[in-house]
Amino acid sequence: MVSRSPRPTCTRHRVEVDGGPVQYWCPNGHGLTAADLDNEFHPAPALQEAGA
Repeated sequence: MVSRSPRPTCTRHRVEVDGGPVQYWCPNGHGLTAADLDNEFHPAPALQEAGA
């Protein structure tokens, strides 16, 4: 099954990071932990308006 979740991105450079699920690596050479990333689900605006 293919994940439909967006790939985690570096909070500083806004590029996709490698690794996971606990430690990620930015292509610019620094590490990020999962706690540094915003992994919370944010429903699309249309879903929020529909009350889903």
